[in-house]
Order: sequence, then C-alpha cells, then structure tokens
Amino acid sequence: MQSPQDIDRITNLSELMVNQQKKMQELRNVVKELEFVPLDPGGSYESVSFKAFDGGMFSLNFDPFEFDIVSVADSNGNRKLEFASPSGDMGNDDELKKIIEPFEREPVIRNFLDLLDKTELLKISEILTRRDTLMEIGEFACMFDKVQTAQTDDKTLIMRDRLLRTKKIKAELIGKLKENLLTKKDHVWMVGVAKTSKILFLLQAALVCEKVFPTDHIGYVKIPLDVERRAYTWSGHGLLKPDENKPLDYSFGDLYIAKLSRQKNLLVTIEIPSMIDKDIYSKDDVMNIISYLAKDSRTSYPNIGYPQTLMRAHEYAVQQGFPTSITRDRIIEKLRQNSDPVLSDYIRDQAMQADNLDKGWLGGRA
Repeated sequence: MQSPQDIDRITNLSELMVNQQKKMQELRNVVKELEFVPLDPGGSYESVSFKAFDGGMFSLNFDPFEFDIVSVADSNGNRKLEFASPSGDMGNDDELKKIIEPFEREPVIRNFLDLLDKTELLKISEILTRRDTLMEIGEFACMFDKVQTAQTDDKTLIMRDRLLRTKKIKAELIGKLKENLLTKKDHVWMVGVAKTSKILFLLQAALVCEKVFPTDHIGYVKIPLDVERRAYTWSGHGLLKPDENKPLDYSFGDLYIAKLSRQKNLLVTIEIPSMIDKDIYSKDDVMNIISYLAKDSRTSYPNIGYPQTLMRAHEYAVQQGFPTSITRDRIIEKLRQNSDPVLSDYIRDQAMQADNLDKGWLGGRA
C-alpha cells in the first residue's frame, strides 16, 4: 500500500497555489462590483400562469442494441412528446433520416421547424448524432409551441429546467427564436433556471466570501458579459471569439445569479432572453420575472429556493420505477418478435441475466 505522500515533494505545488489564490482574489474584486437587487415576492402581482417544461430519458443498453426512450413533459403532467432516440451510432445521413422522420411528423416538431423556416431536423442542428440532441430540440419545440398558443389576455411565464443557451440548435437560428419572443413579449415571458452552472461554479466562493447575498433577503445580481466570458469559453467553433463585447453565438440571453428564498441560501443561475440591438424584456420585466420565480419558490419542496413548477415538470418527465420496467419488458418483447428464433432466444436469455445481475434499469435520469 502506498504511503501518504509528503506534499513538499510535489513540484510547483506552491507556485500553483499562489496562482490560484491570485485568481480567487481577482474574482472577489469582481463580485464586489456586482449590484444586489432585492426583491419582494410577497407583493401584489397580476395573474400569471406558470408553465415549465423538462425532458427525461431512460436507456436500454442491450448489445448490440442501444437506444433511449425520451419524454418531454410540462408542469401540469402532460407528456407532450414521447419518442425513441439511438444512444449510439446512428449511421449515415440516409439512415438517420429514416429514424427521425416519424419524430419530424409530430405536430409540435413540425410547428417548430416551420417557425425556423426549415423542412427537416438536419437543417437546424449539426450534432443530431449526440444522444441528448433530440431531447433538447423536443424541449424547445414544446416551449415555443406554448409561446404560440398562450392566451393574449393572460401573462404566461414559461420556464426551462436548465439554462436556455444551447449548442444543439444552429447559432444562426437562435435569433429567429428571439424574434418570435419579441413579438409575444407583452403576454409571454421565458426564462431558464439552473441549480448548477459554469458561472456559478466560478463565482460562488467569491460571492459567499464577499457576502453579496444577505442571508435574510432575496434578490439577484446581473452578470456582466466580460465576467460571463470567463466561464463560457467555447464559441461554437472550438475557440473563444476575439470580440469579447459580443455574446456567445449559442447564448440565449443575459445571466443572473439569484437567491429566491429567505429560508435557504441556495443560489441559482437564471437566463433571460435578450438581444444586442433591442430589448426583449425591460428592466422592470426582468425584476418581475425573477420576483415570480421567487414567489414560486416560497413553499417549494424538497429543494427550498428552487421553483416548484420546475420540480413538478421534472417529476413528470423523469422515467423510473415500475412503469419503466413494464415499458422496458414490452420493448424487449417487441424486439424478440422482430428477430429470428435464434436471436430471439438470445435476447430473452440476456434480458433474464441482466435482471439477475443489475436492477439499475428501474431508475431513471433527467
């Protein structure tokens, strides 16, 4: 057994620590300049309809068969989309087209393609072979379907259970989505909320050390673009853009870090859509959006300080437990029916062996 190493023998450890301490001090100096905006979630508000969307999947890995069963649900318990997605190699473009054609025929997906003036999914994403790309496209399709169908006599707050920024949709198309939001801004707000993020990972220690968020208040700080660029260094082409005054291609809007509950010091990251040359939402809109998130987080459980509506969408989207086991068994049975007798027996035997060795498939993941 290797004995504990004398850390004095580690080359350049001291120099590295000095460098990291310097970096930490720089971040503390940065957050000192951030303006904390207090909120009152208990005030008088107009009627707002809360709607959240989230995607979930469970995998069936059964060599050489491997695919995911994906669902996108809203916070009212409606499964808006359910489809199968390969989790491994999808083959060439012709084979990929055959796989995703039924998905493209779904009305929600068809409407999303029309919104982007495209005829097929291969035109809106360059990474359809990534196993989570179709799920993310499905989430955006459901959110913008709600944007189109929201009633004009009611304010609707549409939430996504993670930040809005995405690398799954071509950067040049994100502007079209923002333009659509701009036309609906009087009665539809959209926001992404994340419990973890690169910017929060970068700044959290400095925010805590500098006591930027008072323990007995709720509120938020806006993250300047130059600080955001320290955390997000991928431009979509593998290199950081030389112009640090412009948002990243795949970003959807401005970033905020917020504390939404007086009872817990949980910090969340919020992304609110914005454009370079015009405002989608005013400063008052931004304050109201975050105020409503705080209102939705007042009695949230089990994650105090995280919007309850988002957690409901997650619960409906995630696939786990007994219903998932039934779905898995039916998929395996259909796989056997479409196989010759030798392969069918092999699939049966391997499925039984997998059941005996690992019950992990009863769980789900988001």
